[in-house]
Amino acid sequence: MAPHRRGILSNTYIPQTIPLVTSKILLKLNRNSLFDLCLFWCKWSTITRPLKNPDEVYQEILEMQQKLSSSKSKRKLIDNILSEYWSKGLNLLQISQIDIQNLIDKPLNFNNWCSMTAKTTHNSKNFIINLNSQKFLNDLIKNLSNLYLSHIYISKHPHYPLILIRIQVFDYSISPAYSGGKRHKHIIVSRRPFFLAIPLNSPHIIHSIENENDLVSSLVLQSIENCLSNSIRQVRLFKDDDESSVKTLETMFLFKGNSRFSNCLGSWAPYADGTVDISPFGKTTDHFEVNKSRIYDDSTVVGNENENMALIERRKIANLRFKGTELPLESERLFEDDRPLRKKIKKSIAAKNEDDEGEGENDDVEDNEEQQEEPKINPYKSIAPVQSVHFKLKYLQPATELAAEMEAEAEPEIEHGREAEGPSIDIRMDGNDVFGGLHELAVKGILDPVKMPGWLTGENGNKYVNVEFDSNSKKTGSGSLI
Repeated sequence: MAPHRRGILSNTYIPQTIPLVTSKILLKLNRNSLFDLCLFWCKWSTITRPLKNPDEVYQEILEMQQKLSSSKSKRKLIDNILSEYWSKGLNLLQISQIDIQNLIDKPLNFNNWCSMTAKTTHNSKNFIINLNSQKFLNDLIKNLSNLYLSHIYISKHPHYPLILIRIQVFDYSISPAYSGGKRHKHIIVSRRPFFLAIPLNSPHIIHSIENENDLVSSLVLQSIENCLSNSIRQVRLFKDDDESSVKTLETMFLFKGNSRFSNCLGSWAPYADGTVDISPFGKTTDHFEVNKSRIYDDSTVVGNENENMALIERRKIANLRFKGTELPLESERLFEDDRPLRKKIKKSIAAKNEDDEGEGENDDVEDNEEQQEEPKINPYKSIAPVQSVHFKLKYLQPATELAAEMEAEAEPEIEHGREAEGPSIDIRMDGNDVFGGLHELAVKGILDPVKMPGWLTGENGNKYVNVEFDSNSKKTGSGSLI
């Protein structure tokens, strides 16, 4: 089907793909997400309805979901989709909804994420983004339609105050079957989708990571700038170069969204949790300085009688350094949200029940997942897991030492109090949860939790840290030894 306007592909457009590719797209979904989407397509709109009678297909899918086991029902449903329900293929709207659902269900199987900050050009102040979703979509379509043949899908995250945008651009290519002859058949070839996540009431924009030299990504971000600007103000996006990318959207949202924990990590987490200070009218006996049980409780110590007191004390100190408390966080949310909490809890429980029924990309994996027990809670897991951190340690040579060296080398005199950079060391750590791993090493005694500096306990999150010190080990800059 042709585009419904110049430069924009319609939701009803069906890309030319073989059934094997369509099957792989569907297999990415969790079983219950696949069933829910198919039921949704039957009732939602004529754009996504099946080729057969929608009411009959709806009943068939319901019966299939209830009667057959987890693995068999998913495989059977995919076969019916390819052969009966949507045998001509999935359209762009359906493919976009599948990608967004996968982003929500399986965040670890997705792209890495980085962020940019929106600032006004006349005063370089952060620009708080508060979008009208429909107007922003229309403006973005208008901007991109002049650059690329594209398709844009926008939705709201079910759990976080985030606007999710999937952008896919297409190129024209010549079909190999016609390339040798006089006639040429132009086909549409899709590029890899580009994802945006825009937190509400925040100056930051989160986006998936592509090749730095990718022209499409640059043009998409330039279009975002044009959509945020108007005749009164000009807005530009600046890359946060002092931060590393993260694997999950949830972690990046805690860093860049409307969350108190973004600047209160490590031992500072209780301040964001609201467990340090008490109400002006509260009891002074409830303050943590008086009532230590608010941050540490002997009954919560995980161990056995054979553990020595040194290990218990080391675990206590490590928990306080990396999490600020031995007790679970009291906050039911780690971010600010106007939506009722009760609805979110119901939705989260439903999502958990769906995942417990089994998921995977083949029947054997799904059968095994049904028999597995619930995973144990990792006591070392960070509030916001970071996969890569970078530290740079610089030694500043004191002015007295520097003057002596320069005098010996017959160099000009230096200014009083001046310091020069000596040797430096770059440290890079990678893993699924870097600070969670350091926390575990501290508990096991490989690292000393008492002597560890704050920048090794996750206080800076995913930010790059420059540590400057001199021969007296004085604190000289951000992230210095403490």
